[in-house]
Amino acid sequence: SLVLEFVITFYLMFVISGVATDTRA
Repeated sequence: SLVLEFVITFYLMFVISGVATDTRA
């Protein structure tokens, strides 16, 4: 469970970062 939550959090942060980069660009 802990690992799953860590992966989900990391994935969400990665997606948000990608969206922010696309928006800025």
